[in-house]
Amino acid sequence: LAPVLDNRFDIVETGFGKKNEALLNQVSLIRGEGLRHVPQLVMIMIEGKNGQDQLFTMIHNNAHSNISSLFDEESNRDYANDDLTLVRGVLGSYPEAYLSLTENEIPNLVKTLQNLNTEEDYIALLDKFAVRRSSPEFWSFSDRVHRWYQKDQPIEFGLLDYNRFENR
Repeated sequence: LAPVLDNRFDIVETGFGKKNEALLNQVSLIRGEGLRHVPQLVMIMIEGKNGQDQLFTMIHNNAHSNISSLFDEESNRDYANDDLTLVRGVLGSYPEAYLSLTENEIPNLVKTLQNLNTEEDYIALLDKFAVRRSSPEFWSFSDRVHRWYQKDQPIEFGLLDYNRFENR
């Protein structure tokens, strides 16, 4: 199937070092109750050592013990089996947080994600890497994200909706 599989969301050929690509791939192995405070969609802009930006989407997958009912979701949540998926590019239209870092900070980001246990841990992650909605840099960063998105994914490109964007 290799000739027909679409690998455009794989974390390969990013321009980052192989070690950093391997670290980013480890994000998709993170699971557990510590992810409870991570929003559904987080977009991560990483500036490579070569000066080129790469955009990633981190998806928080909510685990459930049963999905037979539309109501009372909380009683069916299985937080211990929540996990993350990290893909290259944009997936989804409603980012809830933006993170911005350099390639040199990838090990720190991955380690921080692996060690999330509390909301305070998540807020510390935001304090280090987030471009918050209240930041004076927010709209210029949003423009940077949209430029990358339009250039890299012109067919899917569209304006991202900030209606669900958190402000922690």
